[in-house]
Amino acid sequence: GTRRPGPASFRALMTTPPADDALPQTSADLGLAEPVLRAVADSGYERPTPIQAGAIPLVLRGRDVMGLAQTG
Repeated sequence: GTRRPGPASFRALMTTPPADDALPQTSADLGLAEPVLRAVADSGYERPTPIQAGAIPLVLRGRDVMGLAQTG
């Protein structure tokens, strides 16, 4: 079977999130396909939430992401 990393290995894979000023500031900055950007704009969203700004670019690069964000 596939070997899973233990807790120490997992901690080594964790990264510090980028500073807020390094995050994408607009939906267009996220690198999404044009149809998705249109749908986002049509829904009235202009700026990604912090969790979206931090996670979407990583997911688009094929990285696995586990995020934690406060909900409204």
